[in-house]
Amino acid sequence: MDNDNLDDLKAQYEHPVIKKKSFKGRAILLAALVVIVSAGLAVGGLVFFKGKTSDTVTAPGATTVAGPKPSDIIDKIAADPAINDAKGYTLFRASSDSTDVTSDTSSVIFPHSGYSYITNIAPEDGLKFSLASDGTSNKTAMTDIIQKALAAASYVETKQDTSALSAYKTTTYVNGGTVCQLVDYVNALLTGFEQSILCASSASLQTSYANVTAQLNKADPALAGTAKVVTQSTVTGGTKKLLTLSVQTNGSSDVTNYYFATLDTGYGYIGKRATPSVDNADSYKISDELQKSISDTKWGTFLTDNIK
Repeated sequence: MDNDNLDDLKAQYEHPVIKKKSFKGRAILLAALVVIVSAGLAVGGLVFFKGKTSDTVTAPGATTVAGPKPSDIIDKIAADPAINDAKGYTLFRASSDSTDVTSDTSSVIFPHSGYSYITNIAPEDGLKFSLASDGTSNKTAMTDIIQKALAAASYVETKQDTSALSAYKTTTYVNGGTVCQLVDYVNALLTGFEQSILCASSASLQTSYANVTAQLNKADPALAGTAKVVTQSTVTGGTKKLLTLSVQTNGSSDVTNYYFATLDTGYGYIGKRATPSVDNADSYKISDELQKSISDTKWGTFLTDNIK
């Protein structure tokens, strides 16, 4: 997207950033985060869709104009004195060196130019706020610090509906080709986190969308052009990986899971099935063709354990 279009995006979608009274917190511990994906994500992508069938309303595609590096804004937020003095929280750095997607507690959801569907991608960088066992929630103060840092770095709040891909409240900010999303997990008992700020560049969006399209083309060359929402999730077991793309197409409320697996780096198409539904007992059945693919001895029990 060129600068004129970016101005149009700002004019149409910009919201005033509500500045709240900030106050100082107490000490925070920075630690590396290793996110382990549950096998259940690969089974159906149901945790993402939450039964949503309405059309997804999204912001325009991401601009190709370079924006700030995700690490730049995350470094600034992490170094804020009030963040460092905030007691009761543990701060985790959430970043990804690959296009593997963890879950909707650690992914960026934003459209990209040239693609008809929207999908979730791994963040390049981010921070997650977890309450310490003896901590007291101070979410409002943490949110205020993050919002002020984003505003100071010229990020613009942008409307989009992420409910088809995430169960959590997400607020999107853009600056050039960089997207940052403030995620409120609402129920920390389920996620282990209260909120996060996750960022990705236009380049990482492009890479992930291109990779998803390449996989969809292996299953059906027409699929990428008809898809409306594609939820991607990965499960890893040693050198084995399972990628599940849960696809909802235009004009349909049905979700189909497409499975891809690899022993090294290149995914191969395994097969598909409708998302299992309690309203349809037959949906839990696996076709003979898919059963044969996942039972291949080279996978051991990896695929049969994760596709049920």
